Amino acid sequence: MRKKKHFQRFLGLMLCVLVAVGIMGFMLPPTEVQAKAIVLKVVQSWPKPVHWNRPGEQWMRWAEYRLKGKVKFDLIGGPEAIPTFQQGEAVRNGVVDIMIGAINYYSGEMPEVDCLKLFAIPQWEVRQKGVYKFYNQLHSKKLNAYYMGNQLPANVQFHLYTTKPISKVDDFKGKTIRVTAIYRAFVEAMGGSPTTIAPAEVYTALQRGTVDGLGWPGKGLMDLGWHEVIKYRIDPGFYTLDGCVTINLKKWKSLPPDVREGLETSLKEHEKSMYAQYMGVLEKEKELLAKAGVQISTLPPDEAKKYVALAYEAGWDELIKKRAPEYAPKVKGMLEK
Repeated sequence: MRKKKHFQRFLGLMLCVLVAVGIMGFMLPPTEVQAKAIVLKVVQSWPKPVHWNRPGEQWMRWAEYRLKGKVKFDLIGGPEAIPTFQQGEAVRNGVVDIMIGAINYYSGEMPEVDCLKLFAIPQWEVRQKGVYKFYNQLHSKKLNAYYMGNQLPANVQFHLYTTKPISKVDDFKGKTIRVTAIYRAFVEAMGGSPTTIAPAEVYTALQRGTVDGLGWPGKGLMDLGWHEVIKYRIDPGFYTLDGCVTINLKKWKSLPPDVREGLETSLKEHEKSMYAQYMGVLEKEKELLAKAGVQISTLPPDEAKKYVALAYEAGWDELIKKRAPEYAPKVKGMLEK
């Protein structure tokens, strides 16, 4: 009988505790009880093995930490989820909230974005010149989007990689080079024959001799095994990595002001972190390529000067005269301030 009374007292005590906890929970401010992270659906430009997914993933982790749980990124995948060249349209229509990748992949809808590759200065200087502010006017008008910035390291350039030796600019005449919109005009200006091939088909094309080379950044060639069929990396490099963290405009406007500020602040911090991080990465990559049998072929000084000058001349000419005559001159003027 005594045991039964003790048990009843114990149950009564537990009931009081549960009631008290419930009342305290009810009295807490809604933000402390019901607050949930804002989930942002993200797609990346490249397949999973590609190195250039990493800077975007690093920024997402930093932004989540910086915003103390107010935001969570739902990474749905890369081209296997939404084909690369359809990702800009997916942001426009709200199929995804954010695209993280290369801005040139939606240059078909907005050719002016290709001007960014021609800015040989870091992101924070580009921002100071008012370029991002102007670009957001264009993103709003043409893509129903907001451009937060470039998640990629601005001190990484592009290179041409070939299966045959190159010692002067004229050696590119007649060579078939796999390109994207970034360096198509440059290859044409050298007398080469540009061709567009999906990344998954590049290895076989190089192996069979269908193409004589390709353009790619100074880091990441080995991710897809291309070093096995490439013999030379041509130096010096040219242009700048033009990444994007681009968000659907309606989604952007729906975010609380502190969240918008936190996302942009974290990206600005990330930009400088990436710049410092990749100073050592690039030298290491050259060593790894050499060990893998890829020769770093540096053009003689006069040819190197001609090569780089032609890259920028061809890039601006294409944009100003053909692809973006309305806005490219203005962007160039902002750069030259």
